[in-house]
Amino acid sequence: MANNQRKSIDLLPSFFRTEKNNKFLSSTLDQLISPPELTRIDAFAGSKNTPNYKSTDQYVPETSAIREAYQLEPALVIKGLNQEIKKAFGLDDLLNQINNKGGNSSNLDRVFDPKFYSYDPKIDWDKFINFREYFWLPSGPSTINISGDVRPSIVEYTITDAEDNTQFLFNGLTPTQSLILYRGTTYIFNVDSIHNFYIKYTNDYGSDNAYDVLENNGIKKGQIIFTVSFQTPENLYYVSGTEQLSTGQIFIKDPAENTAIDVEDQIIGKKYYTSSTGIKFVNGLKIKFNGLVFPEQYRDLEYIVEGVGSSIKLVQFNELDTPDSIAETFNTRFDGTNFDQFPFDNFKNIPLVPEYVTINKSSKDKNPWSRYNRWFHKDVIAKS
Repeated sequence: MANNQRKSIDLLPSFFRTEKNNKFLSSTLDQLISPPELTRIDAFAGSKNTPNYKSTDQYVPETSAIREAYQLEPALVIKGLNQEIKKAFGLDDLLNQINNKGGNSSNLDRVFDPKFYSYDPKIDWDKFINFREYFWLPSGPSTINISGDVRPSIVEYTITDAEDNTQFLFNGLTPTQSLILYRGTTYIFNVDSIHNFYIKYTNDYGSDNAYDVLENNGIKKGQIIFTVSFQTPENLYYVSGTEQLSTGQIFIKDPAENTAIDVEDQIIGKKYYTSSTGIKFVNGLKIKFNGLVFPEQYRDLEYIVEGVGSSIKLVQFNELDTPDSIAETFNTRFDGTNFDQFPFDNFKNIPLVPEYVTINKSSKDKNPWSRYNRWFHKDVIAKS
């Protein structure tokens, strides 16, 4: 056995017996070669709440009253599927964790023997608490039109002749039968043709009934600048001054239709969305997209907005058909409702009677409770 007075540094040459080596060897190697210093303790450790506990028993002293009273007793035991113990937490560790999180563990009865329990059901708490703010609308709120980003405000066309010289070509493409122009947009027609290019009120060739607002209307070569205003008629025509076949219709559309929006890229799955016209999406909003819509499947359909704040979903409104077994048969008497609000005669699948146990409209399985749901917040109704 090693001499307890001997140190490992004494075995080194004198020039290696530095202060740093002395500290290192004292804290490492000396611990292994020094004889152990053990003290025998004749005392218990653990719970005193046992049948064989005696008041004269000696227990290992602890550093705090909690550890003294609940020595080695677990406060939380986590078991697996086969009842094997996965984790066990001591009472003192649990109380320290509560204190570190800002809780109050001074009264153990308050912590472990409360008069109430926390319960968090999977419900919409706003509808549960602020139910007076919601109203039952069988046909939903009014539809809000959503426009995307405004397309270019200046558009140029180069107008030439087809190979047979009987039709106009726009930008060198196949002969165009019709054009769509949008109010508020300026169109520049660069004409290079053997025919006079007219924009007219009627589709008969010649110079009669020309749209006289335009300068250079009827030129063969040059530039016609057409800024479509709100006074421009909804229908005009481009015609030739001499050739009957060189004609086509011009449709004048509103500015809201001169927009483009990519629904899946800009809206679906996002937390929040505000349209180019400043309409902020909220749950329950009933919308319809204007202008150029990508993908095409979202065009000309009405949707209910859900999932704002987490992941926006669009629920197609006509898919919220109500099962016949729970729907009301609605007879639209003549002049009984506003014009064109419901079809004539008996109209089934209208959820007229409010249902107070419902599921969110965006439920994946489209169950009857979600399709019957017609609760809408008053702010959504006001926005609509």
